Amino acid sequence: MKEDLIVYTQRPGASTPKELKNALICRRLASSEVRGAREVPQGSIVINWGGSRYPQWAQGRGVRYYNNPEAVRRKTSKVGQIRKFREAGVPTLEVTNQHDVVQRWLRANERVLCRQDGSFGGRGIAVVEGREIPDGHFDFYSRYFPKTHEYRYHVFQGRVIDVTQKKLRRDGLPAGGERGGADGVGDRRTLHQKVVRSHDNGWIFAHNNLHLPAEADATMREAAIGAVRSLGLDFGAVDILARFKGNRLEACAVCEVNTAPGVENTKTLDAYVKAITEVYNNKGR
Repeated sequence: MKEDLIVYTQRPGASTPKELKNALICRRLASSEVRGAREVPQGSIVINWGGSRYPQWAQGRGVRYYNNPEAVRRKTSKVGQIRKFREAGVPTLEVTNQHDVVQRWLRANERVLCRQDGSFGGRGIAVVEGREIPDGHFDFYSRYFPKTHEYRYHVFQGRVIDVTQKKLRRDGLPAGGERGGADGVGDRRTLHQKVVRSHDNGWIFAHNNLHLPAEADATMREAAIGAVRSLGLDFGAVDILARFKGNRLEACAVCEVNTAPGVENTKTLDAYVKAITEVYNNKGR
């Protein structure tokens, strides 16, 4: 047991921190409070899986964080993330909170995504085209990025450790839907289901049959690494939209960085275990 290696999470029920703990043979602490935590050894390495609060049990212990809680807290806002991406020159989405800008996009026959800041998993998104902004509480609006593919780049300490592509599950078609087109989306799917490729809409990240030409991969790796760095993070899962014409990447846009991604397959879990083990063996050097 690696007593001085700790996977820290504020979500006791999350499965990924448990899987990491078992694979790394280390400790998992699922609370920021002292109760229930054995004494943390001086100089411990803490892998912070999405925690935005400094844990009480780490005070005065001289721990080394991978993903400082303060940096995680700052990235909670999607608008704030996108602002940081732009400042760092990372390709990203076009967003606004000005209704006149949204109306201009709609008059130009652009699709607009009405968003709630701080939501996740595609929840709280309304997709609008060719009409007025819908009623409801929306924190910001993003101009639709016409995409052909979506990817998730896992970055750890300035290098990409795993890449997956969003794919439609075999059983993921909503009632009445049918397959069609290169991305597997049929014409009878709703607009929201076509545009928002979320888990609830039948999409998952997969390793099989990636459409990832070498030049496009290099461009998106650079964008992913830059996105994590711009937020002051050590690691994260970077969601990237891409538009291809054949094998040529026309454009890409970073949507966000996830600091507590669900690891749905062994290959991605193994990549994190390898990266964390290297950090631990070097004692954070």
